Amino acid sequence: MSDGDWKYELEDLEDPDAEADADSGLTPGSPKPEHIAFVVLGALLAIFALSRLLL
Repeated sequence: MSDGDWKYELEDLEDPDAEADADSGLTPGSPKPEHIAFVVLGALLAIFALSRLLL
């Protein structure tokens, strides 16, 4: 293999079902209470850590 050759070609990476996979992403819905609690806890921890570093 010379320096100009690639190990993989673009054709090796293309997925014929890529359009079908794009539609199966995240769906909107109500957040679960444990997820809300985790985000709030993380935000409070970040604020606490920053206040200890800066003050």
